[in-house]
Amino acid sequence: MKKLCLILVTFLLLSCDKNGFEYLLPDGTYLEDIQADYTQKLIDSEHGWYMNYKFDKISFNIIIKFKENGLCDILSDVDGYNYLDQDVKYKLAGLVNPELQITSYSAFQKLYEFFPGSFEFVISENEDGTFRLRPVKGNTVSVLLTKAESTQYDMIENYGEVINIVNDFSENATAYFKNFEVDGVSAFLDLNLGARNIKFSWVDTDDKIVNVERIFNYKVGGITLDVPITINNKTFSYLNFGQYNADELEVVDDNGDHIGRIFVSHVASITFPHAADTYLYVGKPVQFWAYVGDDLQLNYSPDLQVKWREVMNIISPSMFRIQVYNNAASGESIQFLCRPDGATSTWLRYNVKNYKMGEDHVFVDVLGTHNTGLADQYKDLNYELLHMLFPPEGVTIMPYGRFGNGEQQFRIISRQNSRIYFTIRVGAAAPLDYSWD
Repeated sequence: MKKLCLILVTFLLLSCDKNGFEYLLPDGTYLEDIQADYTQKLIDSEHGWYMNYKFDKISFNIIIKFKENGLCDILSDVDGYNYLDQDVKYKLAGLVNPELQITSYSAFQKLYEFFPGSFEFVISENEDGTFRLRPVKGNTVSVLLTKAESTQYDMIENYGEVINIVNDFSENATAYFKNFEVDGVSAFLDLNLGARNIKFSWVDTDDKIVNVERIFNYKVGGITLDVPITINNKTFSYLNFGQYNADELEVVDDNGDHIGRIFVSHVASITFPHAADTYLYVGKPVQFWAYVGDDLQLNYSPDLQVKWREVMNIISPSMFRIQVYNNAASGESIQFLCRPDGATSTWLRYNVKNYKMGEDHVFVDVLGTHNTGLADQYKDLNYELLHMLFPPEGVTIMPYGRFGNGEQQFRIISRQNSRIYFTIRVGAAAPLDYSWD
């Protein structure tokens, strides 16, 4: 049996493609010796080792300072790990080739979870003293490990400060709309910091909403766009940031002079043309019917989710869905579809009257009349909710692209407190004659 196993192992080794290994060990050389040699060389670098870890157009800068006893310090511009992460565990291991393995949760594990990154690399030394890292998992494109310089520490620390500024502005803003008013240009921004994605929306000369997305990377004092963006004849390839607070982020030129700002407000600095008319659906041969999906995190703002769960738990924990009926023969209404017994669908109808106040501005007058049964039983609770959704200041009707099945969507945003919003999908029975696609 032992002879058979030895023959099989020998056959597998001889039949493997030579290119499957990083190199063949010279006679008399042991893998453990190479691992020990690499470990010492990694430790000996005064400022550690620098790598630029790229995934398509997104780039992360990382410095690893290897220390004794299997510990290292990591400095990076990975969101959430943009600080000096000390005493992270690592080891040089591997059964066929030497492998650098980062074994504590760190920036590398986050890149593995949210990008095609890895925390295990086949490592080999280049003739110039640098190291080549070939990821074991995720994106298999090799990464170069070079000796770090003190200036690279300063660079990454500056990037980290920009990350903190953008995160603070994005997460702690008191209103929904992030307005971009720079160098005479107005647009609305949607930031996805984790994915390094920024979407610009603006109105073109044909009254169409233009949505353009860009990947961004951090730079000293700001961000760079993967591709320049032109908004109404003004082109931007990067943005420099100046002073900021939770509600406003200054944009400056290369000399540090003010040229604009990104700021939050309850009402957008641009108007979404034809949105109110499309939502009200006046004069159409059929009614406008729209609904909200059941995924609370996807369809309701974080601030609204708290109240929504409270109402759901009282009335119908298994389902509580808002539906909008405009231009209906029986009158306009907001109805809550629920299943109090967990099975039977029930609609709680509350009558409203809609008024167009502007291109994207609608006032929804909650009339105080409703149908009988559960609608009457829970009227106080539901009227409180309705007045939160539709305040006296009205709501902004914002086009929100299409859902996966092709249904057009609107985001309904309170103009009193824009942190209260929800997203509706327009039913196929109410075709829209105006599209923002």
